[in-house]
Amino acid sequence: MNFRSQFKACLLFLLFFLPFIRVIAQSSSDDSLSLVKSINNALTIYYQSAGDQSRLYNGTEYTGYPFSFVEGSPFFLTSQPQRGSIIYDGVEYRDIDLQYDELSGLVILHDENHRIQLSNDRISRFTIGNYPFIRIVNDSLNPAIPATGFYNILYEGNLTVLKKEIKSIRQIYSYSQEITRVIDVKMNYYFRKNNEYTVIKSQKELLNFFGDRKKDIQQYIKNNKLSFKKDPDNLLVKVAVYYDQQTK
Repeated sequence: MNFRSQFKACLLFLLFFLPFIRVIAQSSSDDSLSLVKSINNALTIYYQSAGDQSRLYNGTEYTGYPFSFVEGSPFFLTSQPQRGSIIYDGVEYRDIDLQYDELSGLVILHDENHRIQLSNDRISRFTIGNYPFIRIVNDSLNPAIPATGFYNILYEGNLTVLKKEIKSIRQIYSYSQEITRVIDVKMNYYFRKNNEYTVIKSQKELLNFFGDRKKDIQQYIKNNKLSFKKDPDNLLVKVAVYYDQQTK
């Protein structure tokens, strides 16, 4: 029996006996958590060991753009692939090279020879560097979310802060009718609380969100010299952390 066959047999054994093991381990939450982590790690190792035959490599080739941009980049953070991780079909893959094309809303996997465009609806989360992203689906339960897509998690707690960079192409025509292209960027921010989303476009909307806690939050912002116009990321994260600490 080769390594993969042995691993499959071991994995099937773990999965079959998992319900019984959980019952035995109920007396120790730490032991139960350790067991679940071990099984998740086993799944991850198995799928990563499958190489090009794994489900992660079932996407299409990413071809990029047939033109260049004189200003801006379609990619998040940098035009070069970065180390990251992804949860794809419920399986986590770590230490892989990824890019996020924000202009097209695509996640691209890099290996030595390919750039693979992954299927968005099979991705639940991914990270690029230290930046985590989550996929949110627009439906009647999430009316504040303008479109299904990937959102950068700035802070995740009882009050979660999400950021969405929306990129678009602007074409500039010269007298010779030559076209140059630049990428414009718009930032959208959201609070998520109890699975409900609120768009935050200004410091006023931020304060209104907190209702009867408005004065307390306003004083915290003033004391810490925070500004939505100057540094919205920093303000929103610090306010969310402060709110969570005060409402424990």
